[in-house]
Amino acid sequence: MDLRRAEERQRSPNRLPGACAAVVITNNIEESPNDPDPWLTFIKGSDLTVGSFRDYLLDYYRAAPFKRRHVDLFARYFRTLAAAEGPVLIHCAAGKDRNRHSGGPDPPLGRGPPRRHRPMTIC
Repeated sequence: MDLRRAEERQRSPNRLPGACAAVVITNNIEESPNDPDPWLTFIKGSDLTVGSFRDYLLDYYRAAPFKRRHVDLFARYFRTLAAAEGPVLIHCAAGKDRNRHSGGPDPPLGRGPPRRHRPMTIC
């Protein structure tokens, strides 16, 4: 699963081997490759105080689970994961937030049978 935004994928495309039979899950809902990076936009316009970062991140994490892009991306990922055998590769930009939602403990909340997959993250 490629968790990067359209601009991030365009700047650094995946380099999968030609014989790779991977299912690559991405989407561009609510964005285009020309959209500015919201994180960088915030940093450039921020007063760089702890409070401004705290407020930005709280707002982001409150809204992120409900964004159409994330709902679509994670729904397709978990459907694919449930049907797949073998390794899972999670591609993200920094490895601090988006990948945590997909590479967390064995669902649900650590209960149930062990997972057949162990996510590997490349950031």
